[in-house]
Amino acid sequence: LLPHAAYHARNQPLFLGQDRALELRRQSFDAGLDAGYWIDDWGALSMGVFHRTSRYEGRTAASEFDPITQNSTGLRLDFQRDTQDDAQFPRRGQFVQGSLRHHLRSLGGEFDATVLELRGLQALPLGDDDRLLFQTRLQYTEGDNLPADEFSFLGGFLDLSGYPEDARVGRHSALAQAIYYHPLASLFGRYRVFAGGS
Repeated sequence: LLPHAAYHARNQPLFLGQDRALELRRQSFDAGLDAGYWIDDWGALSMGVFHRTSRYEGRTAASEFDPITQNSTGLRLDFQRDTQDDAQFPRRGQFVQGSLRHHLRSLGGEFDATVLELRGLQALPLGDDDRLLFQTRLQYTEGDNLPADEFSFLGGFLDLSGYPEDARVGRHSALAQAIYYHPLASLFGRYRVFAGGS
């Protein structure tokens, strides 16, 4: 059993075309309870119930944006597989994470929507100690009534780096990346320094 609670706060830019039209302050509180099962030493499967309250308000006094509060409650199913040999710079192994979230008005929330989110990584060794990572991220949503914080954002450093942060937004998203790392040095016999590109 895993009870959980979290508070998040961030500044969320919104774009019209290439121009930043508005910046919101987004604050959210999540709480829930999951029941799960460990699969050997490489994965986990869990399901549970969650509740989220999110508040959006204009970040500057000049913003003509009335504050909005949204409440969503629903059920979730999560799966994770991790066979990486290193959490930060893996040379071998896979990481797969899937989440299915079903927002339900019948449980006291304001929304009826389903969100499927998948993330995957495959690490491949190259040469003596170089590494090549293939990474994917997908999101698909169903339902006309979707909580604002379930929209997918892309843009920014290592996340479509040619765009400003969060410049692309939509109900569905897909991103594929290839990342290459080359080791440069080891500090204090424990911390490694890499150069890389994606």
